[in-house]
Amino acid sequence: LPLTLYWRTEQPIAQDHTLFLHLVDDQDRLLFQFDGVPDQGRHPTRQWRVGQTFRDDYRLRLAAPVATNTLARLTLGFYGFDDPNHRLPVYDESGAEVGDRLVLGKIRVLAAAPHFSPASVQPQAQWAGGIELLTAVVEQEGRGQVKIALTWRTTALLATDYTVFVQFLNAAGDVVAQLDQHPQAGQAPTSTWLVNEEIVDTYQLAAPVSATRLIVGLYDGQTGARLPLSALPSQDYFELPAV
Repeated sequence: LPLTLYWRTEQPIAQDHTLFLHLVDDQDRLLFQFDGVPDQGRHPTRQWRVGQTFRDDYRLRLAAPVATNTLARLTLGFYGFDDPNHRLPVYDESGAEVGDRLVLGKIRVLAAAPHFSPASVQPQAQWAGGIELLTAVVEQEGRGQVKIALTWRTTALLATDYTVFVQFLNAAGDVVAQLDQHPQAGQAPTSTWLVNEEIVDTYQLAAPVSATRLIVGLYDGQTGARLPLSALPSQDYFELPAV
């Protein structure tokens, strides 16, 4: 995975620092590690010129294959040239200290190659922004539990991590059971989906005796706003087949 950083300093730097660039899983285990001088050793921090920007390219390669799909974090920071135990603090735009590393973003690391569906495959439903529901399989399990297997796809890269909601409604339209979560229990946020990649997403929910309908939809967890259906903007959910 290629990565390009751009650096600049606002004031002279008196000493050399070591840059660390780490890809870590949810247990902080290293999947990729770079510790060294920026720009392949050509730009020690003491030589940075105030106000001058330079480009710094990397190629991320996994240290070893992963056994299961993993949502990893790409982190970055600096420490004393030969002292990895003393990292430099990171500050936000207001000047408040926010830790000793910057999280550049999340990367979904796959145990196997992703599966893509042809654009010609027609979805069952499509939401604004390009999220599509390709298939939905609803199965009755023991003790009133229902298994809901959804296959998603997007036609465009997504900047927002949307939350999926699955709801049982009664005859009056009231919610009688509900499950909200990011796809694949948080391991496949929508912002990490590739165009036309199939995302298999499973939910398990108790079905009350009063339930008559099962619906699915998506919303922005920051604002609570639901995504409308592309073909029917006044509706923000899709009704799944009955059990």
